[in-house]
Amino acid sequence: MRVTLTALALAGMLLLSGCSATLLPYAREMGDMALLRTMGVDAGEGDYQVEVTVSTGKRAYGLQGESQPSLVLSAQRESLSAACLAMQGLSDSYVFYGYVDQLLLGEGLIKRSVWPVLDYFAQDAQLGLGVQLWVVRGGTAAQAVQAGGESGVENRLSTLQTDSEMGAAGASRTAGEVFSDLLERGSAYLPALRVQETDQEGQTALLEAGYAVLKGGVLVGYLEGRVPRGWSCWSTRHPPMCWRSPYPRGGW
Repeated sequence: MRVTLTALALAGMLLLSGCSATLLPYAREMGDMALLRTMGVDAGEGDYQVEVTVSTGKRAYGLQGESQPSLVLSAQRESLSAACLAMQGLSDSYVFYGYVDQLLLGEGLIKRSVWPVLDYFAQDAQLGLGVQLWVVRGGTAAQAVQAGGESGVENRLSTLQTDSEMGAAGASRTAGEVFSDLLERGSAYLPALRVQETDQEGQTALLEAGYAVLKGGVLVGYLEGRVPRGWSCWSTRHPPMCWRSPYPRGGW
């Protein structure tokens, strides 16, 4: 039996604004779609305000489940929505954003402001604030997305998230948690990663690198090590100070 994604097709064939889609009754075969898992956003250069890099991770091909290398696409445009839309012209497969669950932000971007990205994810029909959010310390999101090579960076990010839930790694945070902290308290922290070269030539890995602290949506510094659960941070100090919070999940 041929597998069709009718439900996904109802979410769209043509993009109206960025990653969102029109509601057209058009079915697509699974093998004809590039189901994205990871998105990286960097500050653009020259006339372009933003650079977006996306990855599928290692993917199955058709019903046989034969694996293909990770598909990585990148585009620079004047806005996040325009960059997402441009991806459709870079792949033979239909690019679908509904499975994106990891969002990486380059350091250059958060030195400007994280608000445009958070606002876009909050309003887009295919994306959402449930994605895991990371900062690439001292580097770009494009470098981090490509750190996984042919197998993709998705496994590494999923491992970090799982280890966090088990207490074996630093706290992971969703875009929604950071968004809420910025709205309610004016500041927020989010986990930072560093791209580091490995012993194998031309290959890189992602390592934990403390936490980025945002004030008003802009990077003000980093916290080294891990922030214990139930602690808060005062991001107006340089470096930021932390203390035990009366809130169960920590407050600002």
